[in-house]
Amino acid sequence: MKLEEYKVYFSFPDARILWWRFSNTKGPVKVDVYRSQSPEELEKIAENVEEPFYYDMVPVSDRFVNFYYKIVAKDDISQVESEPTLLPFPPHPIAKSVVKMERHYLEKFIKRRANYYIRKRYGERCIYCWDEIKMRTVKENCENCYGTGFVGGYYKPIGIYIQIMPLVRASVLSPIGETKPDETQAWMSNFPLATPGDLIVEVDLGYRWRVVASTPFVFQGYITRQDLRLSLIDVDAIEYKLDRRTEP
Repeated sequence: MKLEEYKVYFSFPDARILWWRFSNTKGPVKVDVYRSQSPEELEKIAENVEEPFYYDMVPVSDRFVNFYYKIVAKDDISQVESEPTLLPFPPHPIAKSVVKMERHYLEKFIKRRANYYIRKRYGERCIYCWDEIKMRTVKENCENCYGTGFVGGYYKPIGIYIQIMPLVRASVLSPIGETKPDETQAWMSNFPLATPGDLIVEVDLGYRWRVVASTPFVFQGYITRQDLRLSLIDVDAIEYKLDRRTEP
């Protein structure tokens, strides 16, 4: 198992988000999280985390108080750990105010509720459709992994508010016939971090959208919002069998 990416960043109001990504895993991955104001004396604050992130709501009255974080991950055959990681600098007050205002705008004025499903990119392989020789899925509409190749397909949904622009009413003539564009623009706050392949399920309308691209807006190293390009998923797709368990 290899730790490909590991970052610590702030979210509103004073939460710290740990975000990680692994490769070459064997079986499910579980992560222990450690925290301290000293890189030499870290204490365990969470264990057996299966999601690819951890949301630390430690109360801090002084914005210049920082914490070191370390993660220790285990799969079926190996273990890896990160170096104690410190945020490069405290969050800028203006950036935090921007995040607060944009979240307020989404929640109180846009009011478009959705569940954000982070796609599984490592862990236990699907026993029904994953071919170890071809190293790909060989079955369509698998209800065990939803086409991802990993058991469950997606992590537990995260409730969010989002602004999704209407689809453009147009048609395109191609050699195979007339097609209609199914992509649009959207934006959301800075949590969770959006990655192409993730899934967004609208709570009230039930539409399923796939994240095609994500562009974070950064102010002095602080992520304030994310602009997305989304693709509407066909109603016959297996993703429509995902439930709508979480609301923001």
